[in-house]
Amino acid sequence: MMFRMVPEKIRKSGFLNSLTTKDSFFILAFILVFIRILSYAWCSDDAYHAYVMSANLLAGKGFTPTPGIRVNVSTCPLWTIVVTLGMVVWNDPYAVGMIFNLLFSGISLFMLFRLIYRKEDRFLLFIVVTAVLCTSKTYLSYTTSGLENAQIIMLSSFYLTVLFKNEYFSKKELFKIALLEGLTAFTRMDCALIFALTSAYVFLFRYKKDEKDAAGFSWNKLLQVIPIALAGLSPFILWELFSWFYYGSFVPNTALAKLNTGFPLGDYLLRGVWYGFRSLFFDAALLLLPVSFIIYNLCTNYKNPKMLFVTLGIAMYLVYIIYIGGDFMLGRHFLSLLWTALFLMFMPVEGRQNIPFFCSVVLTAFFYAVFLIPAVQQSYDDYVKENSPCWYADEQEYYYKNTGLIPMLEDYSKNGKLTEITKLRNYGILRFYSGNKDGYEYRLYDPLLVRLPAVRLKRWRVGHMRRKIPDGYKKTLDSGVNHIKDEDLAFYYDKLKFILSGGLLDTERLKETVKFNSGAYEKYLRSYIEKNDLAHPE
Repeated sequence: MMFRMVPEKIRKSGFLNSLTTKDSFFILAFILVFIRILSYAWCSDDAYHAYVMSANLLAGKGFTPTPGIRVNVSTCPLWTIVVTLGMVVWNDPYAVGMIFNLLFSGISLFMLFRLIYRKEDRFLLFIVVTAVLCTSKTYLSYTTSGLENAQIIMLSSFYLTVLFKNEYFSKKELFKIALLEGLTAFTRMDCALIFALTSAYVFLFRYKKDEKDAAGFSWNKLLQVIPIALAGLSPFILWELFSWFYYGSFVPNTALAKLNTGFPLGDYLLRGVWYGFRSLFFDAALLLLPVSFIIYNLCTNYKNPKMLFVTLGIAMYLVYIIYIGGDFMLGRHFLSLLWTALFLMFMPVEGRQNIPFFCSVVLTAFFYAVFLIPAVQQSYDDYVKENSPCWYADEQEYYYKNTGLIPMLEDYSKNGKLTEITKLRNYGILRFYSGNKDGYEYRLYDPLLVRLPAVRLKRWRVGHMRRKIPDGYKKTLDSGVNHIKDEDLAFYYDKLKFILSGGLLDTERLKETVKFNSGAYEKYLRSYIEKNDLAHPE
């Protein structure tokens, strides 16, 4: 009955007759979740910051958003490179990003369901996990979005599969661990924190060169595994070296824009806590599952080192998110934690009974979402408006009517071209489609402003801190000639501009890059900050 809608050729082939009940559950659950992902598929404005870089590179203008000035505005370089390679075939970043997002999401979903397929309680678990994923707004929103999240959860799935497949690790298996850790860091540097402790433990204590070799730490083994670690991490290491050589910095402009504000740590911690609190009301299972998993594993699986270190990695990343103030996109940074905890629930670890625990957490989240949140929603919304130090957004809901996959297809079918997305006035999309360069106060693309303290308002939005424009700087940008009035800042800017626009192989430029990164010119920047009273007291 359930296969009547399947094409006749497939039914006559005998394929459906060979399917068992568990096969049918697997296929049906996968299709249901993937349909939900497609119904939410969209592209964020932030994705276009990296897309501008891709388009400029393919146009021969350099791997930068602003031709002539080498600046990195991508926090996800590997993802940006993947999209760039795809654009060689199809020069449409929206389509390429959407295809890779869906592909990577499909691979990770298949790997999760394959784990469940092997469980005795598979039928119940397929139903429960499908319900969790189909109702998780964060999962549905950021398995697409044009950002790197789908790639991160795919790499996490591969990493955990390799990790728990082996009790002890040969050189080949160690290389896989290091490679996946390196690719994760290459995709988004801070996400490597989740598995950093686990990778270190495996390399130091679980290496065996053959069956006769005894496991455990030794200095001789350490010397043997260091080259393996460097080889596996080489994609990330090479990128960092390239970044220093090409952009003059190991970190992207976007990281400086967000974190180099001069604001007290307490401001960030307050917003990080609010981000978690707000995300909990946005997506019931998003934090309940990882936090419950951390507590459960620390209490019951502390004797399993691999499980313990991954659990500590989840906890470390959770603390890190709070430390950096969270984000303005609700739930986004917590997706990797949700996925890692969910994937670990079903890993084949001896002596572990996670299924009752998992089901109890899901039931708690369901009760919380259905009964508690609606009961206090209005009071909560009023409280947030009056007390929240920041405002957060359901980005998918905001952009969907203009960048959603289904609305975009309807738009193209109706008009023969994309019109709705070009109506948006948000900075990334506006810059990509029109080349608009306004927005000096935020200026993610500006290498000087991100190095200045931000304007500390009572309510400031994470990642959207304004900077005060130095006298003469607008004229400098418009004319290409240094008109900055402050002599110290003008000198500092000349050095910075030479590093970012001088000849790549110019030896003087390379010398200045070394001096700049070693802090030789920081005194000029500090002098300007002090003279203009831009520093923020702790």
